[in-house]
Amino acid sequence: SGDDVKGTSNKTTTSALKRQEQMGTVVSSVQSIITQVKANDSSLTTINLPSQNLTDSDLIPLFQSLASNTHITTLHLPNNQLTNEGCKALGSTLLDNSKISTIDISQNSNIGQGGIEEL
Repeated sequence: SGDDVKGTSNKTTTSALKRQEQMGTVVSSVQSIITQVKANDSSLTTINLPSQNLTDSDLIPLFQSLASNTHITTLHLPNNQLTNEGCKALGSTLLDNSKISTIDISQNSNIGQGGIEEL
């Protein structure tokens, strides 16, 4: 139903990400998203990575790259492998980045009460 990543230059990246089946390919796509985030690419406003089996080691660098980004407003990361440690990193990012207004980390079954409290 709508574009996963807002902006013309990212539609292809997200569509390709949806079709990818090998985890190594997904991780390298996360790296390309991180590159765009660090570059503060104004065409990237939403990061949509549902059900990619991403772990804290994949997502924490993404969260860290968001600290100084001024365009991302939405993180859609349901059904991955995020834990309390990842939530702590995300919480830290949110202290630095007030532009992020929508976050979906539902169905990350490794997040406990401690992780929720970090947010």
